Amino acid sequence: MKTFLPEVEFRHDQDLPYLEIRLSSYNTASFSKHVHDTFSIGLVERGWSSFFCRKGNHPIGTGEIAVIPAGEVHACNPRTGSECAYKMFYIDVKWMQRAARECLHTGSDLSRFSACIVRDDDMAEQLLRMYGLIEAKATRLEKECCMLTIITSFLLRHAGACEKRDSSFNEPRAVRLAREYIEGNYAENVSLMELSDVAGLSAYHLLRVFRTSVGVPPHTYLIQKRLSGARGMLFKGHSIIEAALENGFADQSHFTNAFKRSMGVTPRQYQMALHRAP
Repeated sequence: MKTFLPEVEFRHDQDLPYLEIRLSSYNTASFSKHVHDTFSIGLVERGWSSFFCRKGNHPIGTGEIAVIPAGEVHACNPRTGSECAYKMFYIDVKWMQRAARECLHTGSDLSRFSACIVRDDDMAEQLLRMYGLIEAKATRLEKECCMLTIITSFLLRHAGACEKRDSSFNEPRAVRLAREYIEGNYAENVSLMELSDVAGLSAYHLLRVFRTSVGVPPHTYLIQKRLSGARGMLFKGHSIIEAALENGFADQSHFTNAFKRSMGVTPRQYQMALHRAP
């Protein structure tokens, strides 16, 4: 196999300051044993590697996930004759500890994972979805909801954590308050923390009860409110770009894609149909 220099890229998102994503592709040994001060989750997308963790070498291949607590000595290098491509998610430990305390019956110890390599196709799909949301410049609320789901799912499935129930709170009232906040601020960059504070529930609990009560998660409800506002502006004769920006969409392209998914036509086609109406 021909040797090539490692291909490495990084992704950052201002809405998720606690997350860094590394995109890597190697076909030669590139790493010595080392540690990170972040919690790291790595999804292998192609090839095979030898993964050193917990004082031993383990094979890891396509579709498998490496779980590396902060401070744990590790190294991952492609096996001879194989290229390895992966996405590594570096997560701030303090953010992850806070999420664990608020959502789950667990302390601040994030090292109690049953294995350093897991096979979990659903988690792999969630990780790829998280990356896709960042690339697509999705709403802050959707990215935060996805990230919280990933972390809590990981802890529940692979660290023996249990869900924490906020049973002392009035859930219908909490959902109503969250809905009202979204309806009054849908054009803004609403955060999951804001909704959690308004509702008086942990973010994880709010996500669960909001979906159950409303039928969609908070970020979908936010988009629907944005689309409703934009549709009203189009009906009144405003331009597509005005309708997009006034209702919180990043640009006309994002608005067009969301509008078509919801209405089955583009904003331009909607305007043309309005003009044809008797």
